Amino acid sequence: MITQTCKINMVPGGMPPIIHVSQYDAGSRVLTFELYSGAIPWTAPSGATVTIDGTKSDQKAFSVAATVSGSTVTATLTQQMAAAAGRAECQLTVTKGENVLGSANFILDVERAALSEDADISATDISSVETAKTQAISAMQQAQAAAETAQGEAATATKKAQAAADSASAAASSKTAAATSATNAASSASAAAASAETAQTAAETAQGEAATATKKAQAAADSASAAASSKTAAATSATNAASSASAAAASAETAQTAAETAQAAAATVENKADKSHGLWNFTDIPSGADLNDYTACGYYRASEYQIGTTIANNPSGQAFTLRVSNGIGEADSGVITGSTWRYRIQRLTDYNGREYIRRVSTADSGAVNVFPWKKMLNNEDWTALKAEITPASIGAMPENAGLWSFTDLPPGANLNNYTACGFYKYSYDEGSFSIQNSPVSAAFTMQVINACGYDDHDAIAGHALKYRLQKLTTWQGDEYVRQAYTDSSGSVTYGAWKTILNNGALGITSGSWTPTVSGAANYTIQTGRYIKIGDMAVVTFSVYGTFAGSTTGRIKVSGCPLTPGENITAGGGDLSGYTAASNIVFTGWQCNKNGSFYAMGQETGTTGTSKLGSTAIYQKTSGEFQASGTIAFQVAS
Repeated sequence: MITQTCKINMVPGGMPPIIHVSQYDAGSRVLTFELYSGAIPWTAPSGATVTIDGTKSDQKAFSVAATVSGSTVTATLTQQMAAAAGRAECQLTVTKGENVLGSANFILDVERAALSEDADISATDISSVETAKTQAISAMQQAQAAAETAQGEAATATKKAQAAADSASAAASSKTAAATSATNAASSASAAAASAETAQTAAETAQGEAATATKKAQAAADSASAAASSKTAAATSATNAASSASAAAASAETAQTAAETAQAAAATVENKADKSHGLWNFTDIPSGADLNDYTACGYYRASEYQIGTTIANNPSGQAFTLRVSNGIGEADSGVITGSTWRYRIQRLTDYNGREYIRRVSTADSGAVNVFPWKKMLNNEDWTALKAEITPASIGAMPENAGLWSFTDLPPGANLNNYTACGFYKYSYDEGSFSIQNSPVSAAFTMQVINACGYDDHDAIAGHALKYRLQKLTTWQGDEYVRQAYTDSSGSVTYGAWKTILNNGALGITSGSWTPTVSGAANYTIQTGRYIKIGDMAVVTFSVYGTFAGSTTGRIKVSGCPLTPGENITAGGGDLSGYTAASNIVFTGWQCNKNGSFYAMGQETGTTGTSKLGSTAIYQKTSGEFQASGTIAFQVAS
């Protein structure tokens, strides 16, 4: 899994951040969003739900559930989010009850995958919401079943507790009966002794009866002890039954809470589907309406052909859907009016799949400016357009007139004599160049074109005004151009050859580089650009990451492919998260001939003493840092 982190402002506006993913990614990227309100971290309300809502480049929408913890929102990239290559305009939507809060927009940039474009991967994204709703209903049903099971277990435990109590009561009755038996046995023993004194012959019988009574007494005592043990066991069973009943009640309460949570989730999903900001809900445009009046952000439609033909400023004259979006990310999304600058983009798709787009804006005066519709070409349109492009349709010269056939210039030819439109070339053996009025002594090709769009393409002569441009390209890629024209007297005037400058002639190079910061442990952002004109260079960089360095190690940025010619302080920028003395602050970047840029500081204070520069801008052992700069210097020869 790959984790990509993005800072999102809950206050709309500003440049939307971009998250880069690949087409057809699914379950392989974790998108983490750090929420801010301006520059302050923002925490989502307790119990709120968060979704990622967006519209893909194929104009199909998605809504993906995310998890929220404090000021951090996390979601796994789904296949539907990355189904269509191109940029998807997205936002985070925080929902709690009836309250809905949308974040500033961000861009999900889906890089096209190396797959055939014939595959129709994404038919609709509504199924993701239906799946979430089904899952919520299933969770509610499972919670209800759990509650019923817990209630049954509680009833069973109660019955067991009652049975245990009944057993304890029976045991207590047995103990009482045993005690009565013991008393009766003692009385029998006394009677036997009295009988022994009265009659010797009855003594043996009495003794036997006494022995029997003694055994019965012992058995009664044993019964009493067993009854006591039974009472203790019954009490333990009652305690356990009470605990089971308490646990069952707690389980029932937990199940009830889960059921309420599931119901709330289902209500949230249902509410989200109902308040989808136009992702599925369209406002019907009535017959005879004017599209110039529809400048409030939202989704509209003219679902019948008869209605579409009556709507003013409908570029297709057909049934259509219309999406109106904010052109520059402003918070306002209502109908544009008044003197405040506002922009809207109207994007119309007719029932044949053809698309049109235009801009609508307000001026300082408050007037609404409606710009012309632009048609978005599809494959069928492009095929038809190519079929219409013929030499005759674009006023071209006769077939193959220089498009891939060149007229050879003979040795000694004079370029002043070649003013007829066409393509020419001159190849020569080195040392034998003989072309007159050529700006160079090298092999070349030359194109002669009509400078003013006249139908005439022949050599210029006579009294009619005619203009030609001669464009000469050498075998080394250098280009030259001059003008030739006739004046009212019929004479031909030739302008001076002019050199067409290119990057090579100006010594211009540009590119990107990866900046590294001394003491950095890891990076979230690493971008760098440069442009070199002659021996002068301008370098920019932006780095964000965490430190694991030394509080005595200087901060330097390395990795630039251009090397300064001298050690100078020649760049401004920004640096945060560094270590320095209390009277030292960062002021800029110093070029070093070793190819690195070092952070420089300055003494602070308001006293009259001199404020000296300082190199004591150091790394940190931990924590985040941010560094950026723009530096100009002379490149080492």
